[in-house]
Amino acid sequence: MAKGKFTQARVLVAFMLYDVQLQCNQLLESDEKTIKGLVKSGEVDDNPKAVEYCAKELGQKPVRVLNPEDVAAEKLAAAEAAVKAAEDELKAAKTDEEKATAQTKLDEANAALAALK
Repeated sequence: MAKGKFTQARVLVAFMLYDVQLQCNQLLESDEKTIKGLVKSGEVDDNPKAVEYCAKELGQKPVRVLNPEDVAAEKLAAAEAAVKAAEDELKAAKTDEEKATAQTKLDEANAALAALK
């Protein structure tokens, strides 16, 4: 969902990241900037051996935690794209029925976009 590269790290201490509670020895997956900050603060270890230990020895599956700002930006971009697609569909509509359907889609897309702003 979020743009950019995801990276993994072994959680060293229990803590809350955004709205997700993480426990020691979980395998965290997040954007590089977030992981680097957590490494610096000593909450996670991104060493490949630590990540491999979590995944293979402990059998942990990655817990993906997304930055809420990235999620919001992506939702907004998707809503804007939906409005554009609905506008294009309305312009291409030939019959009254196609126009009515396209207008309904455009109204719904505009409402979804307005709810995000």
